[in-house]
Amino acid sequence: MVKVAVIGLSGALLAVLVRNYKSEYGSYVILGIAVLIFGLICTQLKSIISAINIFAEYVNIERKYITILIKMLGITYVAEFATAICKDLGYQSISAQIEMFARLTLFAISIPVVSALIETIGNL
Repeated sequence: MVKVAVIGLSGALLAVLVRNYKSEYGSYVILGIAVLIFGLICTQLKSIISAINIFAEYVNIERKYITILIKMLGITYVAEFATAICKDLGYQSISAQIEMFARLTLFAISIPVVSALIETIGNL
């Protein structure tokens, strides 16, 4: 976490310095730092997915629900990443559209889970 914080703060400071010379270069620095941090996060995903699989074995959850959960987490992170970049670049309207699309996608993906929950409640 310290490494990511240092990278983020260094990138922000570098972007501020570079924006004094050319404003678009600051945006490129921010985008590069964001992609670098995204790559670091992706390296951690293997351990997170294995932990989720271990929990699923203990609780005896069907694999399709675990897959849906992982997809939902991925959609949420990618949407947050994209909206933050758009906001940093000054494109709030695009950011809002990405957020809306992410919400609708999460709703569509969660339908099987909600259906199973309703079925379970109905069986009780």
